[in-house]
Amino acid sequence: MSLYGAPSTGGHTYHNIQISGNARVLLGNTVGQATDSNLAARADYVGHYANSSLRPVPNYVLRPRLHQKIKEQLHDSDNDQEDNTRILVVCGLGGSGKSQLVLNYIQEYRRDYLAIFWIEAGSKETIERDYIQIYRLLYGCQKDTGQEIVKVEDAVPAVKRWFQRRKGQWLLVLDSADTIDNKQHDSYIDLDYFMPDTPGLHVIVTSRSSTVMEITQLEAVEVAEMEASEATELFKRSANMKEAGQDILGEIGEIVKELGCLALAITLAGSYVSVTPRLRSDITRYLPQYRQRRKELLQLRPKQYVHRYGESVLSTWETSFEAIESDNPAAARLLSLLAFVNFEDIFTGIFDSDPKSLEATISSPQAWRSFLFGEQEWTIYKLESAFETLQSYSLIRWRPDQESYAMHKLVHAWGQDRRTAEEQQQMSYLALELIAGATSKDRLGPSYQLRLVPHVMSSFGTFSRLCKSMDVMIKGKFAMIDNMQEFLYRIGRWWDSYVLRVFHLSEAEKIYGKEHPDTLASMNNLAGVLGKQGNYKEAERMHRQTSTLMETVLGKEHPNTLVSMNNLAEVLGKQGNYKEAKRMHRQTSALMETVLGKEHPNTLASMNNLAEVLGKQGNYKEAKRIYQQTLALTET
Repeated sequence: MSLYGAPSTGGHTYHNIQISGNARVLLGNTVGQATDSNLAARADYVGHYANSSLRPVPNYVLRPRLHQKIKEQLHDSDNDQEDNTRILVVCGLGGSGKSQLVLNYIQEYRRDYLAIFWIEAGSKETIERDYIQIYRLLYGCQKDTGQEIVKVEDAVPAVKRWFQRRKGQWLLVLDSADTIDNKQHDSYIDLDYFMPDTPGLHVIVTSRSSTVMEITQLEAVEVAEMEASEATELFKRSANMKEAGQDILGEIGEIVKELGCLALAITLAGSYVSVTPRLRSDITRYLPQYRQRRKELLQLRPKQYVHRYGESVLSTWETSFEAIESDNPAAARLLSLLAFVNFEDIFTGIFDSDPKSLEATISSPQAWRSFLFGEQEWTIYKLESAFETLQSYSLIRWRPDQESYAMHKLVHAWGQDRRTAEEQQQMSYLALELIAGATSKDRLGPSYQLRLVPHVMSSFGTFSRLCKSMDVMIKGKFAMIDNMQEFLYRIGRWWDSYVLRVFHLSEAEKIYGKEHPDTLASMNNLAGVLGKQGNYKEAERMHRQTSTLMETVLGKEHPNTLVSMNNLAEVLGKQGNYKEAKRMHRQTSALMETVLGKEHPNTLASMNNLAEVLGKQGNYKEAKRIYQQTLALTET
């Protein structure tokens, strides 16, 4: 739809501004107002763009020292002396309050910017979506006029050109730009590509990564613990404690000190107090309970992540977990299970037998379903209720751009560490079963397959780290890992498949011995993925070893031996060793015809491979004859 501003006293009007999707465009210089007559008269005025409100949360507490650092480097800077974009980095641990700090700056100084653009830079999908939306705003494109879809490679340069032709002061925020470290990773975002370069433009980048500091010469605003007075006020607001005497303030001061004055921990603690009448009526009960839980955690729980994230945060989440367990036991169990899959893009299709039918009831007996819901019938509605409970306690969040849930990585780490070593093994098995089941579903589309990969690798990585004993591996887990490695191989994730196949072979040798048929099959599979990776030398070595062992253990005419011989011949051909490849293909083809029959699919595949090698040698006449023979047999 289009929004139209009212005429100003000078007779000017706003240009049409198109809103598409769930984007929210805030017109005028004050959030919530429709117009601002002063800015409306400016020809370059467009408005503010964001997917959500440009106000900080209601319980936000001003942090003057950090706020002043932003103000001095942006608002108070001399723009006339600037030849380039002025970039300020706001970085720190997740949950420390980076985004809220920037929103507070916007609320105070929004009148000094012609327009403000808030871009969600947490993933390629969101940053590209927002640039396309901004392109539509700046160039007046209408989504419903039948024009071609805007491509991001066109939208980004166009937006950057638009800024270069404008004068005045503008603000661009790239929020949650965290995937900026590893250029080889699929999720890597190149901030330089999205960064306009023009005088008068201020850019704020928020990130958990310290790497982002390298993009600017300005001093980064590092967000860590709150000041004691700020933390006390935040706790009061989160707990809905409007009035408090000196004794209560003193107790709150002790609480926030114990919590390390970390914004997220304080918010969770205050929220917990606000929904617990016993603590609201006597705040002095909170700290003894917290200290008791922390002591128990440190004594009984593994501490792998404690040194990284801080004890107080983990213990605070534990008190929230108790409230969830009382409110919705299935939600508490779901949180425990989610800690053993990937912490991002948790979509409900993982849990459903048919990802296209969210109303399906799954009745086949699986341990993870029994763990979540006991004897109750599994439905998508029960699952959604559990997710909703977790979301209400801020332990997971909904990502509308991906239509999935995400856990903060600290919550994810805590979800594992709060379990005993034995419980972690059990939970890792349940997660492995869940994801292995998801990979075995029929008719998985490419998008669904790619979304599963991080969950496959996360659940496998945790399981392989925790479950080392042969007894655990024998009891059904081997088949699930085999299923997951085949899934990865099938969709062309060669490196990921290699990781699982190395583990599979190692465990097979421990359990069955080096000459067991299952071990030999695992060797053959690992050699196959080495070939797919282009590591032909190592693939050849392993195929030769496998073929020799199979011939000794199973016999030269066993079907598995013949398959191994064929695979070795293929790798030889890939390396250009056509002479030996031809010899082995002839031998394999002849044996397959004898053992399996001339019309067996494996025999026909072997004949086809022989013809291919002959063709590469330039023996086209014989290659043609075998191709025709193979085709004729295939059609019969």
